Amino acid sequence: PSMLMFLSVPESSGGTSKFRLAGVYSDDLSLSYNPVTEESQDVTEVASTTDVTGYALNIPVSTKVVAKEGDKGYELSAYIQKLRRKLATAGDAETEVLIVDTYEGSEGSYTAQKFRGTIQIDTYGGPASESLGVDYTVNINGEPENGTVAITKASNGDMTAEFTKTGA
Repeated sequence: PSMLMFLSVPESSGGTSKFRLAGVYSDDLSLSYNPVTEESQDVTEVASTTDVTGYALNIPVSTKVVAKEGDKGYELSAYIQKLRRKLATAGDAETEVLIVDTYEGSEGSYTAQKFRGTIQIDTYGGPASESLGVDYTVNINGEPENGTVAITKASNGDMTAEFTKTGA
């Protein structure tokens, strides 16, 4: 994929958080811009004017629950399950989000933006014939910090990212 998303996840052993790849076992990961517009019309004109006044960015994620520690995607899946069980709201649902454009950069250093965000749990469960699933939405808040990321891939396929802020 040309775009990746990483979420800040507290380490299960305590201590600091790591940016972990989101969308493992998902077949679609799309950033929705959801433009906020304002329409106006002058009485002397036939056509109206539409201005873009902002954006309400979010990324819906549909994935399976990873229950076995050590499996690809386990750390993020366990974190999402913790939020689901807690019915996390407000500060408990807050995280940091990295949006990485892998088409800009080279192996080891890619263009990225870091945002504040919240995670909302949308659905949990699914058909008996499929793996247990969870759908959640990452709501992206505020202005981004621009930078680059270094991506590390573990032997089980998990990916983590380290963000470095740049000028503009």
